[in-house]
Amino acid sequence: MSAERMDVLVVGDLFVDLVMSGLAAWPPSPGQEVFAERFYKEAGGGASITACGLTKLGVRTGVLGVVGEVDGQWVLDRLRSNHVDTSLIEQTMSVRSRWRR
Repeated sequence: MSAERMDVLVVGDLFVDLVMSGLAAWPPSPGQEVFAERFYKEAGGGASITACGLTKLGVRTGVLGVVGEVDGQWVLDRLRSNHVDTSLIEQTMSVRSRWRR
């Protein structure tokens, strides 16, 4: 999809959400180790969530943003699998991501 064919262009943050569920104790006490039964990651951040939601409603949607080196390709692939146009997302190795040491 090209920018001319989008109904909506979403601009904003792109993140990876780490989702854990099935916790043995909730809420855990401070310092308590709690194990999760399930774990998955999902495209997160306002731009990702909005764009994926709009495409589910049939709106042709693209995102303008930047992803870094860690999980950047995963975010792009995840958005594409949700039919979001990623042609205006820049992937750069010069942007430090949260998880880079």
